[in-house]
Order: sequence, then C-alpha cells, then structure tokens
Amino acid sequence: MTTDAAGARGPAAMPPAVLPTSTFWLALCAPGAEKTLAAGVAAAGLRLAFSRKGVVTLKAPGALAADARLDAPLARFAAPCFGRAGELHDDVRALARVAGAPVRLHVLDTAADAAWQEADALRAALAAELRDVVREGERPEPGDHVVTVVLIDGTPWLTLHRHALFGSPWPGGRPRVTIAAPDQGGPPSRAYLKLREVLERAALEPRPGERALEIGAAPGGAAMLLLELGLDVVGVDPNEMDARVAAHPRFVHVRTPSTQLEPSRIAGPFHWLLVDVNVPPGTALRGALPFVAAHVDTLRGVVFTLKLKQWSMVAELPDWLRRLERAAPRLAFTATSVASHGQELVAVGRRVQRGR
Repeated sequence: MTTDAAGARGPAAMPPAVLPTSTFWLALCAPGAEKTLAAGVAAAGLRLAFSRKGVVTLKAPGALAADARLDAPLARFAAPCFGRAGELHDDVRALARVAGAPVRLHVLDTAADAAWQEADALRAALAAELRDVVREGERPEPGDHVVTVVLIDGTPWLTLHRHALFGSPWPGGRPRVTIAAPDQGGPPSRAYLKLREVLERAALEPRPGERALEIGAAPGGAAMLLLELGLDVVGVDPNEMDARVAAHPRFVHVRTPSTQLEPSRIAGPFHWLLVDVNVPPGTALRGALPFVAAHVDTLRGVVFTLKLKQWSMVAELPDWLRRLERAAPRLAFTATSVASHGQELVAVGRRVQRGR
C-alpha cells in the first residue's frame, strides 16, 4: 500500500511481470457523486481508499475476480484495480496472463478536458508492442476481458474486467461521440445521447415499425433517435417540439401534461416507454405508472430517467425499482448511470421470460 499526496491510501504500484490479484475497485462516476457512491457500498464491506473528481477507489474485504460486479448504480464504470502501473508494457502483459487469453485494451484520461488523441496514441503504442496479448480493435464482445489504463492526474492505473450486459463498451464508460449543435443539424437535446448510451449498455434493440410512447418528450432529442431507428413515436409534453421532430410523419405530439391525461386516451400497442420529466422521481413515478400498467402486455422495454435533487436520493432507488416491477411484472429492472447523465440515473426495464 502507498499513500498519495493528499494522505489517502490506495493500491500500490504493481510489480512488473508478476501475476497479481486485486483487492480494490476503481469506479468512475459523475463529479460530486464520489462520497455517495462510497457510502452506498459500505454495507458490502467496501471502504473508501481515495477519491478524485469523478474517481473512487474502494478496498474490498478479499480478492476480486475479473468478472466481479460492483453493485453501485452511480458508477459509470467499475473494475477490479491493480494499482498504479510500474512498467506499463510488462504490467499489461501480466494482466493478460491473469485473463488467460488476449485482451481488449482501453486507455482513458479522467481529466474532464482531456483530448482523446493522447489516450489513443498511448493505446496504439501499447497495442503495437503487445500484439501477442492485445486483441485487434478495442470494442469488446460479451465475455471479453478488458484491460483499462486509467490516467489519473497523468499517472496510469490498471484495471481488468470482463465485459457484460450494462457494461459500457467504451473506455471508462465514456463514448467517443461528437454531435453537432442543434442549430447546425444536431439533435435538439442531450436526451439523444442519453438514450443512445442506455440502448447500447443495456443491449436494447428497438426495431423498425415498433411504437414508442415518450412522456416528457420536448424538445425531442430521444424522439429523434427513435425516429432514426424506424419507430413510430407518440410524445407527451405540453411544451414545443423541435420543428424537425414535430414535422416527422411518424411522430405524434400530444401537447398535454401526462398528469392530466388518461392512459386510455392514447391507443396502443406500445413496445417502448420512455420517461424523462424534470420532477422528483416519486412524482414522476406517480404520473407514469398508469401508462406502464396500461401497456404492460406489449412493452419490450422501459427507459425511466430519475432526476436526483441530491445524490443522497439514490438511497430511495430500491423503492422506485420495486414500484416499477409491481407495475410491470414481465420486465426486469435495473438502474445505472451513463456519461451523458447530469445528476440523474436511469431505470431500465427489459422484458424477460416468465420464471427467469
């Protein structure tokens, strides 16, 4: 163990060419959520080691496997951590031996204003020298082992995890997606990116011809993505929609607050329900659950954004998920955070077979 400049204790630098074990988690979260994330996992025996803006390391009570999962919805990325790198090439090779097969290699700079070019250059240099243990291409498939070099204040830290559902395929959970501003042809709101990330992480696949109901649709970011995917969309919102969305032949705008609308007034079937309203989660649930219940037989998925006035509200998440599961017993719900989120989470419901 070593102590950093702020006096916090963290995992020591990894000796090169030694097969290591990990007893630490490294998690990335929204800036400001660090203490709440750590407090939420304390009951599982995890202790805060140190934190930086958007970064937390947690000491586990025992060794962690590469396919371990951190139960922390505020974590946008979490993986067993092997400490600060010594000889980076040797350490990546050692982690590939831990995985027992060639690995995907990710490099991420946690600096908020970091350019991807520097991280990409480091990844390219490492991959070129480690062709025998690093797989071509960085995008993992389920089951792939991923070594992530996380640059914290310029210092490389190493993690190893196994890619699975609700794990981002992007380095550290940060998609490298650049979109134009609305006045330059880009989507009308951040909801476009939020939904795109959620669909990718949860492996949700809306199909052309399916119908989506969106509560809190204005100005139309999520609706634009669904329309691009070939869906028919009904948007419920008293506010104006982006002109491009409003004029789309597969979009219908119901310009009424959802709280003043009977679900029976909107004819189904609907395969997808999206909720993103700027009110507390309890209020949003009261308004949206009647729509969940009305279309429960045909829904394939639910994407419910939960606005957190304070990060500590995440303690109420189990109750919110129970309410959703009672309304839609054929869906399995989980919650996560994505890089495009502000102070919010998303509850994602996926249709499952009975008895699973």
